[in-house]
Amino acid sequence: MCLASIGANVVAYDKRVPSENCPWDFANCNPWHDDTWFFVEEGNEKMAGCFPERTLFLCWPPLQDSMATEAALLHRKAGGRKLIFVGSNFSCANEEFFKFLDSCRNIVDMEIPSWPTITEVLRIVEY
Repeated sequence: MCLASIGANVVAYDKRVPSENCPWDFANCNPWHDDTWFFVEEGNEKMAGCFPERTLFLCWPPLQDSMATEAALLHRKAGGRKLIFVGSNFSCANEEFFKFLDSCRNIVDMEIPSWPTITEVLRIVEY
């Protein structure tokens, strides 16, 4: 929503899209959001390979899950060139994803404001 509000052309996907109908149904819905501020389509990591002309944005990918790694690799294989990651190096994605990020050329790597005791980072990399 924030990026779109300043003119970015955003296409958003999530495996479990936000829904007002079942906000705390962890098995079937997105438990982190009980309302929507921006249209999110249902999709998985395979969608990253459908948009190589765009920058891939991954925000707090699931902990100990290969989704972020698979999305980044599919995006790069399709011809994608840049990835933006927001999250914590200790609370999301998997070790393989962070090894992949470390193999890329950093454009931006900085801490950003977050909840107390959480070290949240913004990394922009080029493959």
